[in-house]
Amino acid sequence: MRVKRIIRESVITKVAEELRRLISANGLVAGDTLPSETELSLNFGISRNSLREALRVLVGLGYIDKEPNKRAVVRAKPVTGADRPSAVAFAEIAPLAYELRGLIERRCAELTAKRANKALVAKLGDALARFEQAFKTRELGAAAEAHTAFHDTLVQGSGNPILINLFNGVRFAMIELDIPARSIDESTPSLHRAIFSAINARNPIKASAAVQRHFRAFKPLVEFISKNSITNSLSQYHSNSRGRSSGRSRATRRSVLGDLSVLSVKVGER
Repeated sequence: MRVKRIIRESVITKVAEELRRLISANGLVAGDTLPSETELSLNFGISRNSLREALRVLVGLGYIDKEPNKRAVVRAKPVTGADRPSAVAFAEIAPLAYELRGLIERRCAELTAKRANKALVAKLGDALARFEQAFKTRELGAAAEAHTAFHDTLVQGSGNPILINLFNGVRFAMIELDIPARSIDESTPSLHRAIFSAINARNPIKASAAVQRHFRAFKPLVEFISKNSITNSLSQYHSNSRGRSSGRSRATRRSVLGDLSVLSVKVGER
């Protein structure tokens, strides 16, 4: 399968959108499988962790099913670009989605603290260590990836499929506005360390409180990003409208995801 590599910001959102386009372009129907994670990650030129994050977005939105160690299976009918929410719509619900995600992760932290075994604690600790090291050396791409792995492990550790699906559903708005990458600063390592320590101590109350502090710390940032995105999107809309009315408009229309080229992709052997 030949694809054009995606190397810009918000790569997870771009890959999720491109995978959704491929499902439609190739006429895949419920029950059809996508190429393997290895094949997809190599062709997109991204890590398997980023590829899995994109697949989780589509799982949360109901387009595919994905079981561990198996290929993703198409679940819904192909979706066209016209069905995609606007940038303003994403920005408007971002603060609410952030609040919901915080509540979901607090409950997940409680359950994970109760149910965590040595393997899960080790996995969470590994993600934390990778994040701290990458943050220390200012490898922001690696830090963002480890940050995502930490929260994914926290949620998956709950063992509750309903919470996991809710988490995947609300995270899409966060990714669309690039909030996960922006919500990393000097306070993040200590916030993550507090969550890990509570889960390692098997203390549900402290784990929930630590997650609450984490989300509370970045709430003003999310609200700022949301308001700024709405303002910029509306300004762009009015600017484009004026351009069309004066006859200077170009026929090119960019999607919310950015200037993604239309790719000619053939899905490989299932």
